[in-house]
Order: sequence, then C-alpha cells, then structure tokens
Amino acid sequence: MIEFISGLHPFFVYFTIGLLSTSAILYLVGYILKKQDAKKAVQNMALWLLWGGAGVTVLAIASGFWAYSAPDLDSPANLAVKGHRNWALGTAILFFALAGWTWSFVRKGKMIPFYFPALLFAGALLIGITGWKGGDLVSSYQNGSEEAAALLNAAAPDEAVDAFFAGLMAGDVEAIRAVTAADVLILESGWAGRSLAEYESHHMPSDMAFLAAMEREILNREIKVLGKTAFVATESRLSGAFRETEYNLMSAETMVLEFNGADWKIIHIHWSSRPIRE
Repeated sequence: MIEFISGLHPFFVYFTIGLLSTSAILYLVGYILKKQDAKKAVQNMALWLLWGGAGVTVLAIASGFWAYSAPDLDSPANLAVKGHRNWALGTAILFFALAGWTWSFVRKGKMIPFYFPALLFAGALLIGITGWKGGDLVSSYQNGSEEAAALLNAAAPDEAVDAFFAGLMAGDVEAIRAVTAADVLILESGWAGRSLAEYESHHMPSDMAFLAAMEREILNREIKVLGKTAFVATESRLSGAFRETEYNLMSAETMVLEFNGADWKIIHIHWSSRPIRE
C-alpha cells in the first residue's frame, strides 16, 4: 500500500507542473493581448488552471511525504531527498499564496494587480527548478535498478572508514580488506602506495604496531556524498607511548569511497599528522 501511494507522487507532480506552468504561460499571453475579450478569456482560463494546479499540489505533497517517510530512505540519498523536498515546499507555498490571493480578488470583483504576472513567472521558474531536482533525484537514486536499491539501503560511508581504522588498531587484515578496494591509492608521509597489496607488504604492519599503542579521539568529521562517490575527512588526536616514546599528535585523514554496487569501498587515503604542542 505504501509503495502504491508513493508511486502516485510522480503522477501528481506531472499534473502539478503541467497545470501551473501552463497557467503562467497563458496569463502572460493574456497580459499582452490587445483585445479585452480575448485577454479576459485567456486570463480566466489561466486562473482556473492555477487554482486546479494548487489543488493537485496538495496531493503531490502528500504523496511525496508518504514516500519520504519510507524506511529505505534513511541513507546517503536522504540529503538529496531533503533538498528536493525543501524546494517543493517553498514552491508550493508560493503557489498556494497566489491561488488564494487571486481567488479573493475574483470573488470581490476586483482587478488583479499588474505585478501578478511577475510573481507567477517567478513561481514557474521555481517549479522548473523543483522538477529538475526531482528528475535528477530519480535518475541518481530511484531508477529501479538493483544497484540503486542497494545504494539506498547501504550503510553510511563513514562506517567503512571506522571499520578500516578499527582493523588497523586490532591488527585485523581481513577487516581492512573488506572495506578497501584492491587498487586503493594511499598517500602517507611522502610515500605513495598504489594498491592494497603494496600497502600490506610495506606500511601496514608498522601502522598497525603504532596505532595499537595509541588512543584515538575524533575531533571533527565531515562527510560529503555525491552520487556513488563519498568523501570522509576526519581530524583526530592520537596519544600514547610507542617504543619508549610519548606521542601526542593531531592527525588529518581524507578517505574517498566509491559504491561498488553492494557497499562502499575505500579507493583513496591521505594521512598527515603534526605534534600537538601544549
């Protein structure tokens, strides 16, 4: 039942865009017509389309919120959904205001203000942007493919980042392999590793030994998801004793992840650190 009602959202959206856009075009056409009879007829038709479009917009918003409340949207795609939702609400509020405003003028037999076409045109631009964002959302996340469904239900990319670091601290190579691409590019202290196998045979053992002796405190983290690519930037504090030397470091870490159709894999890592002087 939820999927059926959610599936009605595009249906109502098409009607909303069609009615409101046509209303704006017709009113502007009527505005430039010379003959008063033709002007009045065209603008009256535009107003009826505006009122009808506002009514259908209620159904579009209701079905959209029903779809938005579906549990499988609790994922990176949620940011894109929220952006589309916010544009839709802003556009709907404008058209509801215009519909109510013009209805009150018509009922009282008053002339609609001369600047109304400018407001209607602004609404048409907003509905165009909102529609474009909805279409982009559909093509990016809701195209019905198995990969899109997996992306919607995948764990957040920072969970893969945390799993990688936990694997280093625990000396668990398999945990690291589970979240890292075979061709990962790693930049660390002037060294470049161009595969996971190269990292395993060179820097991984020393990184594991060092981090096993450290305590880590995450100070700040920023996550950006762009389709099937994610960036996770983490600032953390590392402190502890290793080989009879005390360390107190500020660590900066950037990881780039790619969705491979099933889960997030780390494809690039960059680490840098500096001593904290207190």
